[in-house]
Amino acid sequence: MKRPSSRSGSFSSTSPASSSGSSNARSSLNGIISVQRIKNTANENPYIDEDEDLKYHNYSERKLKQPIGQTIMELSNSSTMKNTTRKSQNASLNGSSSAIPPSNGPQSESITKSSFKTKEETILEEEYIRNLQKQINLLSTELDLQKKVNQERERKMAEKTDALEDPILTLKKKFAEKDEINHHYIEKFQQEIADRENTIVKLKEKYKKWKNKNVQERESAKQEIRSLHEKYVPEVIKLEKQVDMLQLRLKQEQTENERKNEDAKQFLKEIGEITKQVDFLKMQKDQTEKQLQPLMDELSQVKKELLSYNTDRDKDKNEIESLKGRLSKYEKEWEDAVHQLKKKELETKQLELDKELLCAERDKVKEQVVTLNNKNNELDTQITKLQTKLNETQWI
Repeated sequence: MKRPSSRSGSFSSTSPASSSGSSNARSSLNGIISVQRIKNTANENPYIDEDEDLKYHNYSERKLKQPIGQTIMELSNSSTMKNTTRKSQNASLNGSSSAIPPSNGPQSESITKSSFKTKEETILEEEYIRNLQKQINLLSTELDLQKKVNQERERKMAEKTDALEDPILTLKKKFAEKDEINHHYIEKFQQEIADRENTIVKLKEKYKKWKNKNVQERESAKQEIRSLHEKYVPEVIKLEKQVDMLQLRLKQEQTENERKNEDAKQFLKEIGEITKQVDFLKMQKDQTEKQLQPLMDELSQVKKELLSYNTDRDKDKNEIESLKGRLSKYEKEWEDAVHQLKKKELETKQLELDKELLCAERDKVKEQVVTLNNKNNELDTQITKLQTKLNETQWI
């Protein structure tokens, strides 16, 4: 009784693993059969469907690219994985079946069915292994064919390369000649570069010398500028002081000229008063003419003399005004000369000469003014004499 229960447990434990193995075997068989069918149809019918042709070529290329050892290793790994899964499932099922009590009836039928399934699975596994061997054989034949194709290609390529060896050699010779020429040019160019570098070094040395020379020249020029500055600055200061002194003297002379102008104005006022007195005397003369008829001739003569004196006095006035104009003109020229003296320090000598000339002319003008003053004094004396005569005539 114990024996069939153990068998039933073992069969029941292997049933799921066998079902998974059978499904894998069926899928692999279907794949192999489909590949074989595609190959047969491709050999029989050259106008095969494009989709099937692509499937076949993709599958064959993938298998050709994959090495045979790798496919065998994959198959062995898959079989070992299946065995391990089966063992683990059997161990788990054996543990569970030991706990279940034996039973009769419908369980015996399940045992017979499970034993029948295991036989089918073994048959399918054997067929799967055979199909795998067939697949390996097919892949090996495909690999041989591919090797032959590759050998044919290599042979054709060798023929083509033999035909191309001569022009390649000529091209190699040409390239070698060009390399020699280029090497010669490169050496020449390197020599030119070295020469240019030497020239650059020489130019740098010349630039350093020139720079040092320029520094020395600059220092000498600065020293010369300093010496000139030390030499001419005090002279310029002296000239400026002289100009200031001349300006002060010119201002003093201007004040003197203004004072003289005021004196001339005062003199003109006095002359005006004298003319008034003369008019008054004319009135008195008219009165005395009636009284003093014999003295009329003398009075007419005196009038003539007075008219002559008046004309002389007018002439003197005109001369004074002309002299004033000349003085103003000379003053303007003097101011221009001073302005030029400020602008041009080098023309100081010429300005001094001009100044001396102006001073001489000014002295002349002063002398003329003195002469005019003397003339005016003489006129005053003559007028006083005439007044005395008139007074004497009145008393008479």
